[in-house]
Formats: sequence, C-alpha cells, structure tokens
Amino acid sequence: MVGRKEECDKTATRRWDAGPDRNILLLNGYSTNSSKYYEISEDPCKNFSLVIMQFDLNDVNSEYWCSFGLDTSRQMLILDDRYFLGVPTKTGIFSSLEQNGQRELDLKISFYKVYPKPKCKITIGETNWIPVTVVSHSRGILFNSSVHYKTPVLTSQCHNNVTTICSLLSYTILQLNKRLNCTDVEINEDKHTTFLVVTAALIGVTVIAIGVYFVYRQKHQNAKQKIVYHKTDSS
Repeated sequence: MVGRKEECDKTATRRWDAGPDRNILLLNGYSTNSSKYYEISEDPCKNFSLVIMQFDLNDVNSEYWCSFGLDTSRQMLILDDRYFLGVPTKTGIFSSLEQNGQRELDLKISFYKVYPKPKCKITIGETNWIPVTVVSHSRGILFNSSVHYKTPVLTSQCHNNVTTICSLLSYTILQLNKRLNCTDVEINEDKHTTFLVVTAALIGVTVIAIGVYFVYRQKHQNAKQKIVYHKTDSS
C-alpha cells in the first residue's frame, strides 16, 4: 500500500497494524501470531504483502496500516459478498427431502451463520432447474437461512432422481439426491384401474342380461298370443 520511492532503503522498518487500537501484526517479517499472519517480502522496495490465515469475520470491516520506514498508508478491508464466503459448519446445516404419501415432495433446509444469502434450486429427472425460495434473517453480519418447498409428484416423474443444490456465489454448500419411490401409488392406480375394468364388465354383463331378459320375455309373449289366436280360429 506504500508507494515505491527512489533510492529505497531495503533495511527500513516494515510494519503491519490493524484495528482501532492499531495492534501490531508484523514487524520486519516477525509475526505476533504466526498461525494467523505472515509476510511475503522478497524485495521490500518493490512489494511486501500481509497474508491473513484462518480468515474469518473478525478480520473484515477493519482498518489495516502498512508502514515502510517513515511512510504509512491505511486501507479498510470491507466485507464484500463478491469475494467473501461465510460457509456454515456441518452442525450449522439441517436438511431433509421426503415424500408425503408418495404424492408430494417436501424439502426442508436450514443454514445457520452463513454469508452471503444462499441460493437453492431443484430438479426432478431431466427437467429444468427450478429456483427455490430461501428466507434469510440477519444475525449480525451473517444470516440464518431456511427453505420449505413442496411440490406434487406426477406419475410421469415416478422413479426419477431429485437433486437439490444450494450455493454461495459459485461455491456449493449443500447437495441432496433422492430417487422417487411411487410403488404404493402405482399399486393404488392399478387397483383403481382394475376396479374400473371390473365395474365396467359387470355393468356390461348386467346390460346384456337385461337385454336377453327382455328379448326372451317378448318372444314368450308373442308365443302366447299365437296360441290364443290359434285356439280362437279353431273354435
């Protein structure tokens, strides 16, 4: 952050400070916390850099000072959702993907302490990805986010794979995969179809029986009339 000058003294003191109290992080390459900060400085007159390891939210929205000799510059390290990701821990993620009565898909997801707001999408079989609404509530500069999504399962979708992906920018933080099971639905549909076929067959037999009965009755009446007429003619 300090501009290069002519006749640079490579032995000049290098120093990095941070925070409102200007706590010393590095002095001539020596770190006050070697597990957290170190310096890259092959040629101080050209460039030297501060590297922050185990980077977390305590390191952002804070001022950093860089000194080289008598020259000092400072810069605010801003939390920027284009570059910074707050990935939840394994215990900070809850998810379930279930079938209710095999006719409805029920998706539930919760993220705790995440940044920025996550985005989720779902697909069934070879269909296009469908965006899923994610509700987020601020927790300081982090978010608690949740998803509750329901959709009907069509017969044509039975036995397809369901995939759900949630991400922070381009980084995937959760992927769920499930194969739909519609066995009971298919059995019920087969029973329903069989019932309809049997019912139709019974109705058909009943109609035929009624038709035969009326034909037989009509023939029987005609035969009786012929006998009556015959007796009358004989007399």
